Amino acid sequence: MRDTNPKPHLTRYLAQIGAFKDDPLRVLDVGARGGLEAHWQLFGNDIRMVGFEPDVEECDRLNATDSHSLLQFYPVALHRDRSVRKFNILANPPSSSFYEPDEDFWSRFPDARNLQIVRTTELETVDLDSYAEEVGIQGQDYIKMDVEGAEFDVLSGARKSLETVLGLSLEVEFRPISHGQVPFAGVDEFLRDAGFYLFDMWPHKNARKVMSPAVYWNNPGQTGTGQLFWAHVLYLRDPIEQIKREPTTDLWPKTRLLKMASLMEIANLNDCAAEVVEYLASADMVTSSEREKMLDLLAFGGDGKQGAFERFQSRARSEARKVNRPRGKKRTTRQVAMSMTPSPIWNLMRSVKHSFKG
Repeated sequence: MRDTNPKPHLTRYLAQIGAFKDDPLRVLDVGARGGLEAHWQLFGNDIRMVGFEPDVEECDRLNATDSHSLLQFYPVALHRDRSVRKFNILANPPSSSFYEPDEDFWSRFPDARNLQIVRTTELETVDLDSYAEEVGIQGQDYIKMDVEGAEFDVLSGARKSLETVLGLSLEVEFRPISHGQVPFAGVDEFLRDAGFYLFDMWPHKNARKVMSPAVYWNNPGQTGTGQLFWAHVLYLRDPIEQIKREPTTDLWPKTRLLKMASLMEIANLNDCAAEVVEYLASADMVTSSEREKMLDLLAFGGDGKQGAFERFQSRARSEARKVNRPRGKKRTTRQVAMSMTPSPIWNLMRSVKHSFKG
């Protein structure tokens, strides 16, 4: 997840009151190099995290660094099924992938030197559904994925695991930048069929080397200008839509809705989180005072203190008066006609009018 909320007041509050104590947030990190993302620390002891990192040395380091019962990392390569697959080690190791970079395409970018294949190896792969059943991984709430082009493959092997998931963050490409890779359109169709919607996107652009400042960088990367061909994306379920469509469903108990509101807030989707809070109140899952407290914590531009939501609404009403204020006098029909008539024609009409008066 990129550009996370620097002031997630609601999430901190929910963790403090033990909202997730009996049902911790469960996060799956596929491609866990680098370790736990900082925002998950907000949940304290009320989180359980499972990571997959096929680099055995890195996986051992992660388990040694985070050696407590809340986290567990496995040296396993996830894919669509059990198999043995060729794995390409690139000049920039974090970019290594099951898919070979499209050399013809990348030759037009300074990034090409980082994407040279240094060597190949073979990795045993397994699908998430099978492995989760073997080791007892159940009921995940969120999946973070960084698998360098194999996103569709991992998703294809996780159909059962996705049933409990509230949201996912992953990388997508808008054109195949590696041979055989499934681009954004295929990933989006798969996730929509599984009940998820695209909620946010953090685009990345790379300039062609003919005008790229990255030509002079030691480690070329995104430049902020140029063609958009990949992005980090966030997919979430829409609980309000599902509840309206299936009002008798029991898929959204209180704790699950609070988890969703928290994930939305962390992703800077405070309005979406507030909508969930409003539903919780309408369904008598929270009291009116709890509703007010949560909305104060979510208020845009607020400090989370009492009355923050009302102050936000007051500012919105004030801005609306400025936006809705009429811009000068309303023009007459004649004035509108004059503005739409070319001046030579208008001058001719005036001269004809005056000739009749004469």
